[in-house]
Amino acid sequence: MAEMNLEQRQYLTARFEEFVAVVHPSGDDQPVRKPYQWQIRLMLYVAGHGHWPQGIGAPTASGKTCVIDIHVFLNAMAGLVSAEGSAESQKLAGVPLQRIPRRLALTVNRRSLVDDQFDEASALQKRIQAENNESDKLDIYRKGLDLRSAINDGLQPESPSPRMIAVELRGGVSPDREWRYYPQTCAVICATPDMFGSRLLFRGYGTSRTMRSMEAGLLAYDTVLIVDEAHLSRQLLKTARQVARIENMAKKPLVRQIAPLQVVETTATPASDDTHDAVSVEEADFDIDSALKKRLCTPKFVFASLDFKKPKDEIDAIVSKCVELIHDNEEADRLNDSDPHVLGCVLNTLDKGKAVAKALAKQCKKEGIHRPIDVYVGPMRAYDKHKVVEKLRNLSSMDPQDAPCCIIGTQTLEVGIDVDFANMVTEIAPGSALVQRAGRVNRRGMRPEGSLHVFGLDLQQFNEKKQAQQVSPYMPEDIYAAQDWLNSLNMGKTAAPNISAWSLAMSKSPIPGEKPGRLLFQRLEPWDVENLSVTDEDLCADISMADLQQGHSDLNIWLRDDLGSEDREISVAVRHLPWDDALAIKLLEVTQPENDELFPIRKWYGLTKFFEELTNKNAKAEVVFEEETDSDKKIAHTVKVDHRVFRYRASDPEGHRVVCMHNAKQGTVQSGDVLIFDDYEKVFSTFSEGVAVFDPEGSETAVDVFNQCGSSVLITDSATHNGTGIDKAFQRIREIEEEDLSRNGEEVSEAAEEDMQKSLQVLRAAAVEESVEGGEHEECSLILRADEDFEIRYVDVNGNAIQRDVQWVVSSASENVPNSESDQEILTPGKEKTLFLGGGLNNSDGHRRKEGHQDHVACRAQALGALVGLDPTMVEDLRIAGEYHDEGKKDERFQKLLRNDRKTKDGELRAKSRFLMSHSRERELRNTYELQGWRHEQRSVAEFQCACENHEQLKALSEFDKQLIERLIGTSHGHGRATFRYETAYLLPQEKYDFLNVSPELNDISKRLFDSGEWETIIDHTNQRYGFWGISYLEALLRAADITCSKEGL
Repeated sequence: MAEMNLEQRQYLTARFEEFVAVVHPSGDDQPVRKPYQWQIRLMLYVAGHGHWPQGIGAPTASGKTCVIDIHVFLNAMAGLVSAEGSAESQKLAGVPLQRIPRRLALTVNRRSLVDDQFDEASALQKRIQAENNESDKLDIYRKGLDLRSAINDGLQPESPSPRMIAVELRGGVSPDREWRYYPQTCAVICATPDMFGSRLLFRGYGTSRTMRSMEAGLLAYDTVLIVDEAHLSRQLLKTARQVARIENMAKKPLVRQIAPLQVVETTATPASDDTHDAVSVEEADFDIDSALKKRLCTPKFVFASLDFKKPKDEIDAIVSKCVELIHDNEEADRLNDSDPHVLGCVLNTLDKGKAVAKALAKQCKKEGIHRPIDVYVGPMRAYDKHKVVEKLRNLSSMDPQDAPCCIIGTQTLEVGIDVDFANMVTEIAPGSALVQRAGRVNRRGMRPEGSLHVFGLDLQQFNEKKQAQQVSPYMPEDIYAAQDWLNSLNMGKTAAPNISAWSLAMSKSPIPGEKPGRLLFQRLEPWDVENLSVTDEDLCADISMADLQQGHSDLNIWLRDDLGSEDREISVAVRHLPWDDALAIKLLEVTQPENDELFPIRKWYGLTKFFEELTNKNAKAEVVFEEETDSDKKIAHTVKVDHRVFRYRASDPEGHRVVCMHNAKQGTVQSGDVLIFDDYEKVFSTFSEGVAVFDPEGSETAVDVFNQCGSSVLITDSATHNGTGIDKAFQRIREIEEEDLSRNGEEVSEAAEEDMQKSLQVLRAAAVEESVEGGEHEECSLILRADEDFEIRYVDVNGNAIQRDVQWVVSSASENVPNSESDQEILTPGKEKTLFLGGGLNNSDGHRRKEGHQDHVACRAQALGALVGLDPTMVEDLRIAGEYHDEGKKDERFQKLLRNDRKTKDGELRAKSRFLMSHSRERELRNTYELQGWRHEQRSVAEFQCACENHEQLKALSEFDKQLIERLIGTSHGHGRATFRYETAYLLPQEKYDFLNVSPELNDISKRLFDSGEWETIIDHTNQRYGFWGISYLEALLRAADITCSKEGL
């Protein structure tokens, strides 16, 4: 490969500097933002080599999130170069930009930092996705990203595919799944190691089984993984670096056409022996990058007091030092007009944070300090964190008298909130955490110096159990290592040691990493991947026993540096729910958790007490219920109810993802789970700005914010939302649904449909506290309507009987593709829109049907395969698979389902339809025609084989191509990746349904495929030929074509 010439390097550098300046606009008095020299070197390395380096050496605060800018910029340039005859294609001839990955995955083992990275990516995405605006100078890069993702399929979608996608994967459920549906689009994925690693290994925490292979294939190809703080994720590094090796073992590896996963480790110094090439910050850079020099080299002096005998003595000393520094900062504010001098105080636990906050507030009052103290301790949800970030973003412009004198936090302040402290008081933590905390002091280097004051207990006086309790959530050996490191910095020095980022990078005393919780790291092997790649059926090796807090196929051996850790990446949400358990489960099944409502919980320890309460039959929760009387007055009743918690697990089958636990034995908890509490449970504490944090020892409740999180799905209940118009809307929806169920498949009137729309719009406006008057309203659909059983009588604490008659309605904006798998299979967006099946050559005369969904998917899949760089033969295989992927829907029973059991009028086969039908009606039809668990794509495989025996065009296909096409058709909904559940007797039940038109030939083919093992042979052969991830990537391309065509009504 020829190296870039000087002119090309200068051209790319100038464009990159322009890009950085326009995507990070500076304020009126601020200089134009410029990339640092090391960032330019990194950009040129990636552009010149067509791949990323194996390592990035950059200390804290040196701007590592620039990798997002580099990734998006180079993808835009790749798009511009792809335009034949463009100025860019001529100037950058020979530069391998087309090989640069489309997806950038950033992982870091700290949830708060994941949030920070996602905020950065989201801000860039918002600018890129904005309408073309010549004044912001981004048009040329928008055009480049459009070209990079443009699919030339001849179809005319109503809206173009996104230019850029930003997504966050950390605990719980991510509301944005668009990255899976647009494999050709530039994407930035911000994730914790567990969330990325589990998806790469076909076991995505919080991912449904049918989507696991799609995510695994997309992450293993056309993706670069950048592992930040790699010393905390050594096992993930080793695992991810095996993907290319294992894929190269395939007989026809896809790596010859699409670049496999690239892995980059990012630390101050490389963390593994696998790193051969790296781009790093160099001391010579400071001659040009004066701002970077200030950030990295301005002194930060550390003062350690680590010999306290009692926790109370340590807290008293922390409070005393805080008061002293607050006085110093107030004096500094009086002497100059710079940004307010604010003290940061970081504690390791929620309990200690609360204790220091209480003692400091009391002492400040005594000392006459009137400025507020802000407290942000414990896990907070993103919905609340956005408000905190917005306040602190304006901290530098605040009047010193209005700014907080001190901000107290737990680990969130290490990386989670962008604030520049004048100085900091902190509890002892592992060395890497202390460095992160120091990075928040004088971040921009605008003050002459900063200081970090570290406090800790003398651990040697405690036994092992007490030591573990005192240093929680860390390990005693990590705290000892940090103490030794701090002492080593002091050796031979009279002044306090300097822990500025550059000083540490050059130090002979390396920052101690946290001690691995395992002796050896595990190498991933092909047989491991074969086992993991079976995503749609239970293996006998998958165990989930009640007494073992373990999930399916424990992945820790390939993901975690610490095998002894009890950490689970779980989350907590708060919901206002029906009192009836069964109805609450029904509602939660159709309202999946939103990221912004989740409290991230890393440690299981805090939930132990609550689960003990669940098993205590005498422990009750108190809830206040307002009952309306005949005179329109409300009477408040206090009712005692059993404690409960709901577990939501996205990886479980649809309709079975929620479990109600009244005691700890009723369900296990694993990474990716969301625990949902009622809004009357007192397991929270509230601090500054009214922000709630999860605190099992707390005594306050938190409000349900689901409807405020931007979801297209909204929940309305008649107890919370009432008034004449709202009550009428509830009543009218009930009447229409009852009318629909009683009509035996006949269509409801247009007037009823119009009333349904108006009533849903009234309830949706009430849910988000907006007016329904004026403006255009999007079309809505009813997902669920239910009543709490008014026959159930409750008794309040005074012995009064009360009746709870509450209606619940869940609605969705119809323009959004339903999340439910069954809905994706049968519904199309748009009012009264029907998709015809199309495709297929197995009519007796060989003529095609009327153009329809299968034709459109074939065109989309063909264009998508060509765009990402597959060879022509494989592109043609994708096209043919698209033509037959839904052929099984010709089954007469399925056609009856799509027509709501009505008689056919047009004689055309349908692929999807849109009609007003309740979920209960759909279930009734599926049960009537034995379609529960029946897979149309299974029949599609048999139909394709039948077509191959009857049509010359298909007979000419090689056996390898036929097997690939069959594999892609059969797995087009994520099922059948090892075997199908049912054989021919259930797939083609001619004896039960005499109207089924099944030829003897089709019946014989089905028996050969699904009764005699041929399908399992096809699965094995395609796995070995294309690789486990390679075949998953090909499946993902076809499924993306299918899903996006469905979204667009094609």
